[in-house]
Amino acid sequence: VSVGGNYRNDKSTGSILDGGEASASLVGAYAQIEGDVTDWAKVSLAARVDDHEIFDRQFSPKAAVILKPSPDVAVRLTYNRAFKSPTLTQQRVLLPIQQGVTIRGNGDGFRFASLFGAPLPERFVNGLPALQPEENDTYEIGFKGKLGDRAFVDVSGHLSRYKNFISDTIPISDIQNGVAVVGSDGTPFQEETISFTNFGQQDVVGVEIGLQVLASDQVTLRGNLSAIDAKDLENANGLTQPFNSPEAILNIGLTANDVGRIGTRVDVDLKHVSEHTFRSGTHNGDVPAYTIVNLGLGYRAENGIGYRVTARNVLNNKHREFVTGPEIGAVVVGEVEFGF
Repeated sequence: VSVGGNYRNDKSTGSILDGGEASASLVGAYAQIEGDVTDWAKVSLAARVDDHEIFDRQFSPKAAVILKPSPDVAVRLTYNRAFKSPTLTQQRVLLPIQQGVTIRGNGDGFRFASLFGAPLPERFVNGLPALQPEENDTYEIGFKGKLGDRAFVDVSGHLSRYKNFISDTIPISDIQNGVAVVGSDGTPFQEETISFTNFGQQDVVGVEIGLQVLASDQVTLRGNLSAIDAKDLENANGLTQPFNSPEAILNIGLTANDVGRIGTRVDVDLKHVSEHTFRSGTHNGDVPAYTIVNLGLGYRAENGIGYRVTARNVLNNKHREFVTGPEIGAVVVGEVEFGF
């Protein structure tokens, strides 16, 4: 049995905050109990309660069952609830980023006005509510075990159910069509306003498969695949937000030790990332799919000194890993390690 608690006070100051500073306190307590039900079944139960100075109290339960029908096989069933409160920056930021474009925190919500005197479009009439904590309930089932004498497999699937998903920075006004955010004094801002919002419920289904094979006493083969299925989020104001994550990531590699000489190590890895849409503030677009090969060569001498050269993207496949980021080519890093 474990019990505990914590107190945290966040305080931030700086020119990017509306008013120059912001603070919030949080008090939490938790309890956990775990034990063996039988020789092959273990159960863990936990719960946490958090009181936030700004937001409502949060209750976060957790449960897990691990079954081991044999020494080489384990099956796990888990449930977990978690939450994430909006940060002080997300609530209070005030940051002009270019002429006519400003990022504003959403701690109090927004009202809108028409600059041209025309009726507001329906999605702006009720304004945009203040940020609320994001909640997540995750259910997972997994299997881990040996296949024969030289293969190990780890397979898991999960369903994550998000509620009040907190967006990245996104445009919330429509200044080109005369819809602007209204300030506290009732004056419309002559700007495109970028902020944060909560999106409705979203279910994300994911699968992860990992395999490791001892091809010989010196060579290990490995591979893993992660795949998710998540649709775009949409809130009551008609705003949309992609999940900002690729649907599939594949890694295949091998490690060879003591090849030709004791103390040597060779790592070869191939990584493939699928195309995906990314949107955060003014960073909008598609990240093309890319495949890179990484190579690592290492040697540890008898005196304990280690030498290693790592070449990431050794084939110099120019690619972008962020929608507005630079093209990345080959990167080579050398290391020397001294052991004491």
